[in-house]
Amino acid sequence: MKAINNLFWQFSGQGIGRASIFLFYILLPRVIGLEEYGKFSFALAITFIIVLPFVEMGLDMVIVKWVSRGKFDVVKKAFSLRVTAALITIPLLYISSQFLRVDAVILFLLFAYFVLIAFQNVVFSFFRGIENMKFEAIILPIQKSSALVLLFVFAFIGFRDAFLGPIALLCSVLLAAVLLLFISWQQLKKNLKRISKTEILSYNGLLKEGIILGGVTFLWLIYFRVDSLMLGIMRGDLEVGMYNIAYKIMEGVFFIPGIIMIVSFPKLVKRERFKEVFAKLLFILGGVGLVASIILYLFSSSLIRLIYTQEFFGSITVLQILSLTILPVFLGHLTTQSLVALDLSRLYLLVAFVGALLNIFLNYLFIPPLGAVGAAWATVATETLIVLLCGYFIWKRKPDTLSFSSSIVAVKDIFFSVGRKINL
Repeated sequence: MKAINNLFWQFSGQGIGRASIFLFYILLPRVIGLEEYGKFSFALAITFIIVLPFVEMGLDMVIVKWVSRGKFDVVKKAFSLRVTAALITIPLLYISSQFLRVDAVILFLLFAYFVLIAFQNVVFSFFRGIENMKFEAIILPIQKSSALVLLFVFAFIGFRDAFLGPIALLCSVLLAAVLLLFISWQQLKKNLKRISKTEILSYNGLLKEGIILGGVTFLWLIYFRVDSLMLGIMRGDLEVGMYNIAYKIMEGVFFIPGIIMIVSFPKLVKRERFKEVFAKLLFILGGVGLVASIILYLFSSSLIRLIYTQEFFGSITVLQILSLTILPVFLGHLTTQSLVALDLSRLYLLVAFVGALLNIFLNYLFIPPLGAVGAAWATVATETLIVLLCGYFIWKRKPDTLSFSSSIVAVKDIFFSVGRKINL
C-alpha cells in the first residue's frame, strides 16, 4: 500500500513538475533564439560536468540506501560533505571560465542553482529512504512551475538573452528550498532524533562510497553532456542549440523510469526481494520504453514543426535518431541502480568509465562530419552498450535474475495483481 501511495505522489507531483520544466526548456529557445539557447546549453553542459560530480558525489542514492537500512546519521554527514564540496568547486569553475568560451556570470548563476538543488536533494533522499515522498511531490511542481512562470514574465518584459535561463531556474529553486524547510522541518527534526548517540556510519565509509559514486556521477555527466561541450567547441552554438532542442524533447519521457526507480529502489536494496522486484521492473520499463521510443520516432517531425519555426527544423533528424535511445535509457535506469543495490559500486564506476570513453571517442569521430546528427548516433551506441554491460554484471552476480522463468513469473504476478484490482 505504501508503494502505491508513493507512486501516486511521485507521478502526480513529479508529473506536474516535469511537464513544467519540459515546457520551460522547450519554450526557452523560442524566447531567446537558437544561438542564445546554444550559449545557455553550452554553459549548462560545463556546469554539469564541473559542479555536479563534486557537489552531488552520488550521495542521493547512498542516503536512500542507508536511511532505508536504519542509519539516519548519514543525512547530517552528507549535508556537511556537500557544503565542503561546494566551496572546493568555486575556484575550479572560475578557472574553467577563463579557458572556455563561456560567460562566467552564467556559469556562477547555474552553480548556485545546482548547489541549492543538491542541498534540497539531501532532504528528499532522507524522506525517500523512509518511504515518505509526499513533501517531494508537493515541492517539485511548485519549483518547476515557478521557473516556467518566470520565463513568461521575463519574456513579457523583453528579457531575451542567455541569462534568462539561469536566472529563472535560480529564483525557482530559492522559492522551493524555503518552502521545503517550512513544511517539512518538524517531521525532519522528529525523525532525525532517532540517530543513536554512537554514530553508526563513519565519515570515512560515507566518503569512500561517495567518492566511488561521485566518480560515477562525473563519468555519467561527461557521457551525457560531453556531446554539447564538443559540439560547442567543434561546430558552434547553433549546432549545440539544434542538438539540445531534440534532446530536451526526448528527455520529456525520462521522468517515467526516474519516478518508478525512486519508488522501487528502497525495495530493490533488500536482498531477499531483489530477484522479484528486478523481474517486474524489467517487464514494466522495457514495455513502456519500447512504446515510447516508437511513438516519438513516428511523431518527431510533427512535434518539431508544431512547436518551432523553420529555423529549428534541423532538429527533426536528430530527434528521430535520439528516439532510439529511449528503450536502453529506460532499462539503464534499472540496471545501473541494480548495481548499487547489489553493492557493486565499483563495477558501476567501471561501466560509467567505459561509457564516457566510448561516447567521447564516437563524438570525436562523428561530430566533425555530421554535427548534431553524429552526436545523436554516438548517444544511441553508448546507451545500448551501457545496458548490455550492466546486464552482464548483474547476471554474473545473480544468474537467475535474468532467467526467462523469472520474467514469466513477474509478468503473471503483474497481470494477476491488475486483474484483482479490476475485480475490486
